[in-house]
Amino acid sequence: MKAGDDTQRRGGEPVELAQTPTDPWWRDLVGLLIALGGAAWCVQAYLQEHSLFIDEARLLENVLSRSWGELTQPLTQEQAAPVGVLYLLKLSIVWVGDDKLGFRAVPMAAAVASMFLFWLLIRQLVRGWPAWFGMAVFATGTWTTYYAQQAKQYTVELAVALLLFWLLSWVARRGLCVWRLAVFAAVGALATSFSVTAVMVLAGCGVVLLVLAIRGRRPAMVAAVLGVGVLWVGSFLLQYALVLSEYRGSEYLVDYWKPFYIRVIPRLPHRIFGQLSGVFIRPVDLQLHQLGFALWVIGLCVAVRSKRALPWAMVVAWGTLVLLSYLEHYPYGDRQVMFALPMLIGLMAMGLGWLNESGRPGHMIAVGLAVAVAASPVLTAGNVE
Repeated sequence: MKAGDDTQRRGGEPVELAQTPTDPWWRDLVGLLIALGGAAWCVQAYLQEHSLFIDEARLLENVLSRSWGELTQPLTQEQAAPVGVLYLLKLSIVWVGDDKLGFRAVPMAAAVASMFLFWLLIRQLVRGWPAWFGMAVFATGTWTTYYAQQAKQYTVELAVALLLFWLLSWVARRGLCVWRLAVFAAVGALATSFSVTAVMVLAGCGVVLLVLAIRGRRPAMVAAVLGVGVLWVGSFLLQYALVLSEYRGSEYLVDYWKPFYIRVIPRLPHRIFGQLSGVFIRPVDLQLHQLGFALWVIGLCVAVRSKRALPWAMVVAWGTLVLLSYLEHYPYGDRQVMFALPMLIGLMAMGLGWLNESGRPGHMIAVGLAVAVAASPVLTAGNVE
């Protein structure tokens, strides 16, 4: 067992769960500077005070015209947002002001936080310069910057997903115990009030927590993890009953997102690859999205074969998203999957890292692919209309 490995104690014997890559301090500094650049672009877009978009105006009309209690009721004008996000928007209007800066303070803050949370995650998934690659693709992608300047929930959902994955990695590194599980349970239950998509991330985290408990051969902890899972499902169902169930009957929303559901056509089975790779156009924002998808497939295989908690949580969360899309419960594409950027870019960086460590030919291929894939988002960084 090497220093820095994630372990779970079984008696006095360590059980290997993950190997967290470690890098020199200056590599962390470079990654943080890239994250800082991404945060600066988000703030710049926010300060430009673009005119309100139609969806923004409709959502804000709901927020401004309702009392705190009325925000728990379904919104009008074909709008949908978690109750927690609505409360944050109303608070920002009270504290910051009832102008564009006040309306958009919450999504901007969430986008800025996401930049640094992503670096905390990517440095645990891959070592060396491929971590910079992942950070650069995330920081320069226009979608996070674009929604940092809109009073919508998508950057909040992204930040929540990153926070939950970080908590999972923290528990895996430090070891599963009662108080850490209690912290995770509370944060996870609260997360469902701020993010509809948190339930998919929690599915991945919950499966990994259960595996940690089973491998530690601790029946009481297994029961506790199962109890936490029930808590998370219950908190999501409460959110669903309060607000989300009403939107299932909206013909406008159903028709709008119908093209984004994953479908397996028996006569055209190859089309599934086009559907799965489409997210590397929107929201990953790659021109050469086929290369990004290829790197992601490699990273997916590496993650599945690994014994590391964080990659496995991402794989299970992504699988949950695909299953729900196939069942026509959640769209797979566009801004609705911004929360999945850690799973998409993170596993893509893992694929690049595997190539980079596969000898000199693999290193040369990795460098070429990194330049080709990252060139477009890096060269257009900060260009948000």
